[in-house]
Amino acid sequence: MPPLRMAEPGEFTRRALMNGRLDLTQVQGLADVIDAETEGQRRHAMRVLDGEVSRRVEGWRRDLLRAIALVEATIDFADEDVPEDVSREVSMLLSGVIESVSAELETVRSVARLKTGFEVALVGEPNAGKSSLLNALSNSDAAIVTAVAGTTRDIVEVRCDINGLPVTLLDTAGLRETSDEVELIGVNRAITRAKSADLRIFLYEQATPPTWDVPVLDQDIVIRSKGDLNGDANAISVSTGAGIPGLLLCIGTILSERIPDAGLISRERDRASLDVALSIMVEVQAKMSDAEPELVSLSLRDSASALSEIIGGVDIDEILDEVFSSFCIGK
Repeated sequence: MPPLRMAEPGEFTRRALMNGRLDLTQVQGLADVIDAETEGQRRHAMRVLDGEVSRRVEGWRRDLLRAIALVEATIDFADEDVPEDVSREVSMLLSGVIESVSAELETVRSVARLKTGFEVALVGEPNAGKSSLLNALSNSDAAIVTAVAGTTRDIVEVRCDINGLPVTLLDTAGLRETSDEVELIGVNRAITRAKSADLRIFLYEQATPPTWDVPVLDQDIVIRSKGDLNGDANAISVSTGAGIPGLLLCIGTILSERIPDAGLISRERDRASLDVALSIMVEVQAKMSDAEPELVSLSLRDSASALSEIIGGVDIDEILDEVFSSFCIGK
């Protein structure tokens, strides 16, 4: 019987990468599938594993290779059957890639949020029902609920799945003026954390909303609590469950709109590579009319190499193949 051993962590995936069955982005996608906590994370990871990132980056590289081929054809084969002025097509190719890469970079932060999760802060005065709401939304008893005002002093965090998205709910200290040193620390922390959260839910018990020390932004949710006690049909009630499903739906809808369907890049390494490639292309486009073709070609190679760091290498044969397939050289 042949000798056997336990496979090392990730060994089979590493072999698939080394043998060209997967590229780096697909390996990252597989890791994300394994680590996915929510359906939204899983769907995004499956898109990456299926090769969508690879195909997108390959499309950019293909256009850059075409541009390099056009520029180098004017250098090496000036006396052959080559178009006299290729700058127009090169400029069009560059413009297309620049536009597409720029659009992708604009989605990176939002897509990364899909992996790291959103923060939703519950904000309000003491006894507004924040802790009860946290327990209801997360279907847990993570927060202590009492009739004593100021029970919550430090921030209570609960990770949950809302509409397929990873969400961390934050139960914060009630906002009020206080001479209690410990409670004051909690209030200050609540204000700081609420301001940095992705979404805020402002709760109030009285007939009209009070003035909070945290600014209410356009998509923030302001809602009255304890509808079972105040008789407000528009208020939520943790005791009866009224309004809770609708509030969950509202939270999920708002956060889902912040994740573009077309976005794929989420890792810092890939974002940095795109940044480098884009900056080079923008500089080339700005100076192309005055720059020597050799310098244009060299810069475009650098840009293609930056993209290659995401999925694979640029081979000189690829450029030569493009040159010879595009022009009747050597006849």
